[in-house]
Amino acid sequence: MAQHPIFQYFREERLPHMTMTHVITAGHSEKHARLKHLHKTELELFYVAHGIGEYEVGRHAYQVQKGDMIVCNAGILHGEEPTAKRKLLSYCITLTDVALRSLPDNHLLLPEEYPVIHCGGLAKQIEEIMRLLAMFSGDLQTLGPICDSLSCGVLLTLLEIARSSARHTPPPKTDDAVAKRIKTFLDQHYDEPLSLERVADTLHISVSYLSHVFKKEYGEAPMQYLYKRRIGEAQTLLIDTQLPIGEISDRLQYGTLNHFNTIFKKYVGMTPGHYRKSFQIMDLDGKNED
Repeated sequence: MAQHPIFQYFREERLPHMTMTHVITAGHSEKHARLKHLHKTELELFYVAHGIGEYEVGRHAYQVQKGDMIVCNAGILHGEEPTAKRKLLSYCITLTDVALRSLPDNHLLLPEEYPVIHCGGLAKQIEEIMRLLAMFSGDLQTLGPICDSLSCGVLLTLLEIARSSARHTPPPKTDDAVAKRIKTFLDQHYDEPLSLERVADTLHISVSYLSHVFKKEYGEAPMQYLYKRRIGEAQTLLIDTQLPIGEISDRLQYGTLNHFNTIFKKYVGMTPGHYRKSFQIMDLDGKNED
């Protein structure tokens, strides 16, 4: 039997699988930032259906607008800075088992490529498919294969747009070697009990030098970065799992639920419980959209 033409794009006859979809309204986006987070084994596609704003991928912040698709490869930090201005209606899907030829697993673009794809004349069609995916995700047990096929179509369409259009490449940023070691340590151990003293001892540097070099390179104190990383991961757990809020607080080393609520509200603008409920409402509205 002849191989299906679609496998010219994929390795090992593996086809992508859609794992999650979310709708974020413009009003919610304006008031409640989705802090930086990453997916270890999933590719995220974030489509801007309306509005303008700023979105960070890796070390770069990008101005995005209606018709833009933001590509967040697996393992890449991405999200929003709480102080940045934005008002975006967006559709988001995550995919796993993405094995495109000549690319790492769960990547749509090479790591050094510009992660914003301007959908141009195909924006209307891509938006409609993203909207359908949000609707169909309400019954993945029945409609899962359709969602996989539709999301695969979006993926390959974006790949062709990226290959056929003139692409910007973000200017390279070479991290200070010591600052990068500190950031890597925080990213790998954010769910452990950490203090400046422990980080400094582990990396064999002084606390004062650690704080100075990190802030000089990244513009914020290392513990502030750690708090935001934990909040970003807490948002993922609140959105994508049913874990009790107290368990999420414990996992991310907040000590007490009251402390977790206070820090979360400081950066996101609402309590963890209200945040989880707000996503449930937005997703339900997206699934029930006529």
